[in-house]
Amino acid sequence: MLTNGYIAFGSTKVQAESIDAIAVPYPSVGGAEFSVEAQRLEERNANGAFIGQQIGAPIITMNLEWEKIDTAAWWSITGFLDRVGDVFWCRYFSHTSGQWETGEFVKRGDTFCNPVRVNKITGVPAYYAGAGFVMESVGG
Repeated sequence: MLTNGYIAFGSTKVQAESIDAIAVPYPSVGGAEFSVEAQRLEERNANGAFIGQQIGAPIITMNLEWEKIDTAAWWSITGFLDRVGDVFWCRYFSHTSGQWETGEFVKRGDTFCNPVRVNKITGVPAYYAGAGFVMESVGG
């Protein structure tokens, strides 16, 4: 189970829920925006009353961005994403159900970072600024 960090990543559901998960620190930019989009079919019936029905599973989007993140944490996250590809499992606190949940997610778009105080000899930065990515639930 997640013992530290904001969310946890795993290549399987079991790993995401285990001590072997990659712990992701709480994002410091944008308040770790969490949004849920549900596609709905909306119509009026023969009596003119409005009716609506959700179609498919809701899509959860999380914007993860850090003003400053240490190199070890960033490399752990990006190394994991490089190894598993863009689809992975995530253990997270659902702000709609008020419970911890585990779901399959996909990384959307680019992963971005700005290396800060890069060592001129080793090329290794002291830390990263403005680092992040967006992830979205696979649904279903």
